Amino acid sequence: MDVMKCSHCSFVGFAHGGCCKRCGHSNTAQNSRISHLSLSGRLPPRFRKLSTLLAAGAVFIAIIVGVVVVRAQLKRYFDQTPAQLEAISKSGKFEETMTIRVNQRPIPMPYIPNGAFGFTRRVIVSKTTWVLEGLGFLKVLKTTSQSTWEVPVYGRVGGTDEYVNISLTEKGVGESANWRSTAEPYPGASEKALWWLVPIGTREITGIESVNEPEPNMVNVAIHWRWHPNQIGEGFDCGGSAIGSLPEDAQASARSLGWNSQIEYTANATLRRVGGVWEVA
Repeated sequence: MDVMKCSHCSFVGFAHGGCCKRCGHSNTAQNSRISHLSLSGRLPPRFRKLSTLLAAGAVFIAIIVGVVVVRAQLKRYFDQTPAQLEAISKSGKFEETMTIRVNQRPIPMPYIPNGAFGFTRRVIVSKTTWVLEGLGFLKVLKTTSQSTWEVPVYGRVGGTDEYVNISLTEKGVGESANWRSTAEPYPGASEKALWWLVPIGTREITGIESVNEPEPNMVNVAIHWRWHPNQIGEGFDCGGSAIGSLPEDAQASARSLGWNSQIEYTANATLRRVGGVWEVA
């Protein structure tokens, strides 16, 4: 049905027998027909084009989202690396703070021959101890003493004994509250050695790669990780600047240990899949 605009009174409305419903004036359809969007039910060409573009855009976005979701699901199914990485992270091994062993007491070793008629007894002090001394946390005092005694057949022999006293400085007393003590055997020593376990930083896993699969649902992996040193650890970091401020002997000890925050380290682990879930074996 056409909408008519009366040429006489300008009333707009449906035509009634070709006459205006307000004033009764006769109007011709040719001059008075008005195209109205809501009444015709048809969109102008520019709106039809816009709606088509919007619909196409929505379909395109839906396709992209679908591809991303499907790809993620397929990757999770075929690529087990993320699941293996999660298992390693949850195992706690790499979440633990990195520690080094430092002598609380020197480790006495057995006498060893020194020439034809002499013996020497040395003590073991770890390189980490000298680094902590260089950092001002420990004081290490080394002395020697001479002694002689009669040995059947050999007669009089001489001996040299090394002594090392290790003590905490004032700075070390405050810091040692974060250290743990442990007694562990040392090769060649007659008794367990007493150590401090000193935190030097944390590990960050940077990635893993499969090495081999010795049997179904089991895989050996190589774990790549980096070291993030704390304040004490910076004194051991060959890739940092703090090590340069240490005395030469302490620098040499630290560099010989080879810790470097600028390089990537590798460790090995075995993972087993139980009920579809990877676990560290």
